[in-house]
Amino acid sequence: MTERGMVALATGGGVLTQWTTSPACTERQRRAADQVHESAAVADPVE
Repeated sequence: MTERGMVALATGGGVLTQWTTSPACTERQRRAADQVHESAAVADPVE
């Protein structure tokens, strides 16, 4: 994950959300994004 990607997660995942919902996004990319999102949630719970 790039530093920019981590910043996107830290700021609410807006950029990550746009990326994962892009028509050009592949199934593998979606799974990878889901794993990153879950890892971030475990490491630093938002709620």
